[in-house]
Amino acid sequence: MPTLDTHPLRVLMVKALVVFGLDQDVEDEKGFDPRADGPLQGPGQHLAKRIQRNMRAQNDQARKKKKPIPFPGVQENGILDAPMRKALETLKPKRPTFEDAFRQIAVQDDKLDGEEYYTQGAMRWQGVDAVYGKVAILKTAPRLRGGDCSAGYTRWILWALQQNLGRVPHDIVNGARWQAGYTGTIQAVCQHVTTAKVGDAILYPNHVTGVFDVAARTCISHGRNAAEIYGWDSHPNRYRGFWRPVYANA
Repeated sequence: MPTLDTHPLRVLMVKALVVFGLDQDVEDEKGFDPRADGPLQGPGQHLAKRIQRNMRAQNDQARKKKKPIPFPGVQENGILDAPMRKALETLKPKRPTFEDAFRQIAVQDDKLDGEEYYTQGAMRWQGVDAVYGKVAILKTAPRLRGGDCSAGYTRWILWALQQNLGRVPHDIVNGARWQAGYTGTIQAVCQHVTTAKVGDAILYPNHVTGVFDVAARTCISHGRNAAEIYGWDSHPNRYRGFWRPVYANA
């Protein structure tokens, strides 16, 4: 019996067509829905068989050349069985962790001193607009120009989530579709936590920073004409605690 498949695997079937150079239209595959649940029906089974046929051909070539088999165990059966699932998983791009991506954009913004300015006007969202909808894995994020503390924190979380998930996430920072926000919305939307992790919001009276390094007690902040990494205890006002976005809702 065909096993149930999930959205990501069916989407990867479409990706496989492009990866293997099989992305021409085929009459028997019309009607395949890559975002449906349940066993593959006729169009999906036909598509899966075509992908599996190509995978097996690559396996045969590898055997002849005495090289490692790229897709072990794959059969031309039109079913998302375990070998097919494992083969499709290899097509997923390798993405950075959320923590690595958060540190990456924080370090980049920290190095751009002299190019950034502080504003509470409309241009404070430039740094967020610059990365909105950009889901490719880039070596560096678009440069930060204008912003303030809450827009900066929103930017860093959005970039890190995009890099880790490979898509535009829901606004789990301000609940405003990445269009607005301030320290009040961050406190209202995020959850208060007692133990800090990279990316958590650190709230002060009228200010917010993001945890950069827990052991070193450092944070990233855009509180003046530069985004800076510094010790979160060195702020003039005592911090009120840590707030964490609900990543499960992203």
